[in-house]
Amino acid sequence: MKKRTCIGLIIAVILSILVIGIVAGQSMQSTSSSPPATLPWVMKTVDAPSGGTAGQYNSVALSPETGKPYISYYDATHSELRLSYPVASSGNCGPNNSWSCEVVDTSGNVGQDNAVDYYYNSSTGTRKIGISYYDATNQALKVAVWSCGSHFCTWHISTIQTTAGNTFSSTGFNTSLKFDSTGAIHISYQTRNLFADEVLMYAHSVNSGGNCGVGTAAGKWQCDSVTTDPDAGEHTSLAVSADDSIWIASFDSSSGSTGTGVVSICTWTGSLWYCTNIAYVDGGFPALSVDGNNHAYLAYYDAANGTLKAAEFVGAGDATANCGYNSVPQYTYRCDVIDDSIGSGVNQMGIDLAVDADGHPLIAYEDASDLFGISVLNIARPIDAYGQISGNCGPQVGILHQWQCDTLDNATEGGGGGHLHEADYVSTAVNSAGLVFVSYYEYDDYNDEGEGRLKVIYQQHTVFLPMIVK
Repeated sequence: MKKRTCIGLIIAVILSILVIGIVAGQSMQSTSSSPPATLPWVMKTVDAPSGGTAGQYNSVALSPETGKPYISYYDATHSELRLSYPVASSGNCGPNNSWSCEVVDTSGNVGQDNAVDYYYNSSTGTRKIGISYYDATNQALKVAVWSCGSHFCTWHISTIQTTAGNTFSSTGFNTSLKFDSTGAIHISYQTRNLFADEVLMYAHSVNSGGNCGVGTAAGKWQCDSVTTDPDAGEHTSLAVSADDSIWIASFDSSSGSTGTGVVSICTWTGSLWYCTNIAYVDGGFPALSVDGNNHAYLAYYDAANGTLKAAEFVGAGDATANCGYNSVPQYTYRCDVIDDSIGSGVNQMGIDLAVDADGHPLIAYEDASDLFGISVLNIARPIDAYGQISGNCGPQVGILHQWQCDTLDNATEGGGGGHLHEADYVSTAVNSAGLVFVSYYEYDDYNDEGEGRLKVIYQQHTVFLPMIVK
């Protein structure tokens, strides 16, 4: 019988290669014209100690060079500061050991209230990671800096300020850290006093002549107060704009004119701090970002009303301005309710904000409104980021909502059973291609002891292979 040669279509199974550009550091462009905000999400558990807790106070930064994420967080089981990042091999955590979970500092109870940033100078090839954090053992503000020399990279840990031995004062709470364009470090934090006002503090690295720093770091830091009040600096968020201006958002639970707290933004004028009260609310948890045009965006929590709110600088005289008095006084910000039901009276509300390359803010946040006690991870973005004409949340123009709010983790992975709580602590970043990365803490209260783990969810490009024709 004559042997037949099959000629025609060999239909290849439609394969999608999931290129995790934001993790692998690839700069692949999407083959679709769809906005980056519409691209799919991938969820992973990074650090899940059996019977233990890791992932609180997590903070994420992306390498400007590769897009690779670096996550600092607190390991409560071992009372240590850790850093996690994806690796091609020799990992010790994450799916198939595809991540490295590295101990940064284990000298005492260290790592709460941490914040991370990544610095890269393309001209010099300089790379640095900076992590600010609280040292509970020594009542101190500390910083760990990873930097690379000509042959290898090392960690250098410094104490910036300490109140060790002082039973009436402690410093280093609620830290937020950013590098400026020169690689200098800027940190906001809180000092607490038993018989005096709390202080919102600001520290930055200097070559010499500073007024703080301990041991070999003496004189290498300048530490100054920004505001002083009975509850100043309860939560802080620092941003450095493209021109290296310093902005600090903070919450003070006792300075509101109506008996509530106040969320404010302070900026350094070159000679003094100028502070603008944005909103009088309880709750706070402000998250601040400033774009390349010195345009500020702020997300915060209104605990009394159980809402997520956002403020955007629009300038004096703008018809939409409704909050943030300047010295005239005139409103200079527009404040909007983004999600009107995320749970009221929550003591630890996860909120973070980033701004994409097109100037669209995005907010990752905890929604604790479920009556059965679980909380979920949500994301909110303006409809312009999706190319939509209407959303499902945020302010309305006519009948059309101007934001889109979606759930990323609904607390049912692995069965859930009504015992999972997502995003008490959450951090987000967006790369130059518009892909979003979110790190967050998941807590399982099924056992009396409870278990906590570090999780991530991120967007990825999908590339479809062409059909093979023979």
